[in-house]
Amino acid sequence: MRAVTYQCAKEPDEIPLESGKSSAAVLNAFNILMDGEKVNIKQKTTCHNRKDELYNDVVKLMTQKNLKMPKWSVSDEGEYVVQVITSALWCLTNHHLTINDAAKTSKDVIEVPKLFETFQGYNDFKRKKLKSQPLSQELCDSHGNASMNIVTRPVFHSDVHWQQFREDIDNLASCFAHYKMYLENRLKNQTLRQGQLNPPRTVGNDISVEFRAKTPYVYEKYKLFDEEIKNCDFLKPVLFDENVHLTTPFENRMQMKRFFDNLSLSVNVDLYRYCPGGGVSTIMFVAKVPENRSDNDAHIHPVRVIAQINDKLPEYHTRAMKREFRQKMNLIAKIQPGVLDFVYKELALDASVATNPEMQQRIKLISLGESGLVADLRELNTGRPSDKFDVFFEKLEEVVEDVTAADERRHGVSHLSHWISLGDLIGQAAEKCPEGTLVPSKSLVRLQFTPRNPYTHAALNFTSRLSVQYKIQRRQL
Repeated sequence: MRAVTYQCAKEPDEIPLESGKSSAAVLNAFNILMDGEKVNIKQKTTCHNRKDELYNDVVKLMTQKNLKMPKWSVSDEGEYVVQVITSALWCLTNHHLTINDAAKTSKDVIEVPKLFETFQGYNDFKRKKLKSQPLSQELCDSHGNASMNIVTRPVFHSDVHWQQFREDIDNLASCFAHYKMYLENRLKNQTLRQGQLNPPRTVGNDISVEFRAKTPYVYEKYKLFDEEIKNCDFLKPVLFDENVHLTTPFENRMQMKRFFDNLSLSVNVDLYRYCPGGGVSTIMFVAKVPENRSDNDAHIHPVRVIAQINDKLPEYHTRAMKREFRQKMNLIAKIQPGVLDFVYKELALDASVATNPEMQQRIKLISLGESGLVADLRELNTGRPSDKFDVFFEKLEEVVEDVTAADERRHGVSHLSHWISLGDLIGQAAEKCPEGTLVPSKSLVRLQFTPRNPYTHAALNFTSRLSVQYKIQRRQL
């Protein structure tokens, strides 16, 4: 609790009274407290990072909305309220588009409040050269609860401006809560699908058939597709390929939709649509059918067509199916995981994404007999460790020994005393080498130094051939 003591400068009898008021009313402590001076929350004078800029922008927004607090509570309660809102918006700054897109397709998601639409792009991962981190359930739950907690404070019930701002904070907290439930449901459904021992979508259950009658006139954009279908036999499926059946491929999915909505061909066809799910686009294929066919044939023909093309359509297997295959194969023989994945994809015709696409591509080249091409790929790698740069590295060690400085606080570790530019260091070492000596790249030379932090994952790539850290201490400058 806060205790406030008021000491009057004059005696009550000496204070001039207004008409109709007593001295007790003038000296009422509650009235003095309520009529006290209200001020705006102050901004940070110095911004050390982008989060401080976001903090100041939140303060600007609150100032524009005329949100004031008693002067004695600004330094603690005011800064706490702003800090909670800033942390929530900082977590949300790169995910506005993701949440708004999810709100368009799912009724369980609420869009980001309009008041906070401009608070985007503060935490730029590309500038930091880092991967963008997804919005997790834990972060949604944490910031949602914190936002809901601050709206229960008395200041949000003090005047009309704070009450209106409380509605915006309520919407922000609801946005976090609903998106958390959305992620939970998505994870639950995905775990259920991945645990099944059969593909989640199959050709027999997830395919649609639509009859399209012939048209008297074929437009120019359908002529290539119409020519191939017209020359095919009845009930022979023809897969649509925009690179083959169009002079110009589709620019977007809207053009593809309109192309098949207004399909005009010179023969009667059945249009088949198959969607494997996920981000894979719908696969279209057609089959020419005879005129004046009976209703019984209209039900039998699609079964015959699908039986012909079933092996050509992609099928996406679950993790449980792949895990069961690996367990059985490990009981028979010990095979590398990359080879097991390749064997499974070739035998089961699995179209799901490989764990290591580059390794799968190399194994596929070897299976086709292109072993020489795989060897050439290694020859093209100019930075591979070998003995071709030994002469250069010997001269480089001599140059580095002349420009190192000992560390007075750590034994056995030394640093460069100058040579901020790695290119200049390579150039001086190359001058001492015989003519025709191969010179490695900057990235390979940097890997020869001792890593600054040997416990990071990137330290596994360093060879530590030079027991010197590539950095200059501030005291040496």
